[in-house]
Amino acid sequence: MKKKFLSSNLGLKLIAIVIAIFLWFYVANDGYRVDFLDSEVTIEAFNVAESKALAENLGEAQVKVRAPLSTWSRITDDTFSAYVDAKGLQAGEYTLPVKVVSEDPTVQVLETEPQEVRVVIDSVESEKRDIRPKGEGTPGEGYVQEEPSVTETSAMVSGAKRNVENVAEVIAPVAVDGAMSDVTQTVDLEAVDSEGNRVESVSISPKTVEVTVPVHKEEGVKTVGVKAKTKGSPPQGYWISDIKMSPSSVAIEGPEEVLSNVGFVETQSIDVSSFKGDVTQEVALDVPEDISLVGSDTVSVTVKVKSEEVARDIEKRPTFRNMPAGQHITSMTPENVVLVIEGPADVINTFDLKTMAVDVDLSGKKPGTYTLPIQKEIVTLPSGVSLKEIETKEIRIVIE
Repeated sequence: MKKKFLSSNLGLKLIAIVIAIFLWFYVANDGYRVDFLDSEVTIEAFNVAESKALAENLGEAQVKVRAPLSTWSRITDDTFSAYVDAKGLQAGEYTLPVKVVSEDPTVQVLETEPQEVRVVIDSVESEKRDIRPKGEGTPGEGYVQEEPSVTETSAMVSGAKRNVENVAEVIAPVAVDGAMSDVTQTVDLEAVDSEGNRVESVSISPKTVEVTVPVHKEEGVKTVGVKAKTKGSPPQGYWISDIKMSPSSVAIEGPEEVLSNVGFVETQSIDVSSFKGDVTQEVALDVPEDISLVGSDTVSVTVKVKSEEVARDIEKRPTFRNMPAGQHITSMTPENVVLVIEGPADVINTFDLKTMAVDVDLSGKKPGTYTLPIQKEIVTLPSGVSLKEIETKEIRIVIE
């Protein structure tokens, strides 16, 4: 009899169990959120012996937590510590469990991925390496850099033995891109291997040094500005608002007595007689006799041409919306609204009234006489046209 009771309606009983589990989970987590953190937590090694060091970074862990909704927005990766315990371990390779703890007692850690990581422990080594200052980038046109100098010639590199042995030198990189005078910077030192690849997981002492890179003008070379040369005028109603060049200066070379008399280099003539809007062209430079360019012989010139701004009076009959069914307007004074619009001359001179609207909302209006204000919010204009003034301040209508 008991066996029959257990086996009868087995499907319904299983469904009931699943529903019960779901309801329990829902009630248990009501007011809580269960999810993975948006960012990963860096895994560290605790209790590493003083004479030992990690040979490899341990990576990061994804952490799934349960936390009150009220505190979820304050949770960050700094709320947690992910670590392996290396207490008593000698040099060698190990697989250790990853432990994650929360500084917030209301946050419960449910799951960690990965659960284990490979840990490589090595003896601590310290060795001296030469510091090589390194200028990165290219000085400005017509300028050259000389051998850089550094305040320290060597640094102590410390860390796991295998990593320290992999360090070929310590470099002090300093940016000289576009420089036209000496560059002096305090920079962070970087440990690199024989192929120039950065070696991680080592410490360097000192951490920073001061590097000076001498930069001077190349003999017989001068940097001068570029001036755009135009001919003609834009179409009627248009004007040149700005001219930009890239680059705005160039390096030239030649005899010193000739260079001393050159203050700028002009472009070849740019015909602007048909320009409207922004026009960009690659234009050759007009170089004086006995002078040559260092680098490209063209520049990119952008001529910005704008239309003159004009204003115009227009008249527009208002339209009405949301008028209750069965009602209509029997009188409107005045019949047209006078507005002042403004914009580019070519747009305003060809303006089409069909592209705009004065739209009056009659929601809730019963039969009667009304004086309605004309405000900018009910005026719709096309792109490029703006409303300068409303001359008709109000209209009077009769609804029957």
